[in-house]
Amino acid sequence: MVAVKIPKDFLSIYIGSLVFLMGLLVFWTASRPMLLSWKKLMAVSFVASFNKGISGGGYGPLVMGGQMLSGVDAKSAVGITAFAEAITCLVGFLVYLLNGKPLDWPLIGFLTASAVLAVKKTPSIRLKKYVGILIALLGLLTLFRLASKG
Repeated sequence: MVAVKIPKDFLSIYIGSLVFLMGLLVFWTASRPMLLSWKKLMAVSFVASFNKGISGGGYGPLVMGGQMLSGVDAKSAVGITAFAEAITCLVGFLVYLLNGKPLDWPLIGFLTASAVLAVKKTPSIRLKKYVGILIALLGLLTLFRLASKG
């Protein structure tokens, strides 16, 4: 009901702002040790689920950043989010295949290998900072794209 009633531009502003702020929080707290908090994880899960339900967007950056802010190690947060998103994306991938679309296997292999190596070789604090910057940039890009439309 909410997803149908809220204007698309408002949703984009909301998601873009939330993702941007999440990125900033992750970056600013990258060097602070965080103790695992199930209450924080549940709050992040609720917000991420709400966002996914109303707009279909902002799920990955929010869940990954939220895990880091809740005390999950950066490498684990990246892995958990990638696994969860892989399950979601598998359906889209299968539909793509069933429609007879060609796949660029070398590109898929290169992207997968480089992502795994980057996460494995990067120290957690540095990885947290990189993730924070990238999440903030995703939020800003969402907001800039909306601003350039109007």
